[in-house]
Amino acid sequence: MIAIGSTNNTLALSIDGLHTGMITLREGSFTPLQLLPELESQINTALALSGQGISVTLADDNRLVFTSGDFGRSSEVTVRHGTALETLGFVGNESDLDRTWSARSLSTVRPRPRWAVASS
Repeated sequence: MIAIGSTNNTLALSIDGLHTGMITLREGSFTPLQLLPELESQINTALALSGQGISVTLADDNRLVFTSGDFGRSSEVTVRHGTALETLGFVGNESDLDRTWSARSLSTVRPRPRWAVASS
């Protein structure tokens, strides 16, 4: 389980050049799969007025994957700072810029592996 509390519940990102500001995750105990919609919802709520969005998934190696819906030169995801970084497997300022023009390419940021996925 991943424990999110008052000392590890904030995160700030930039998505395609737009800053989320500091977002606050809901406190509680989560499995990695339960945490995905919480992260995605909070990030997309922060970006709602811009029309931009992001998906949050779990890779086969149990790393979080933040993926921008944009592609090409304008597609960039940067995990900036916050108290949740270590809990989520980040150190801060991880970034990926998609320099291609392929509609199939999306920017993703993948932190170091952090959790094992619990089978249901």
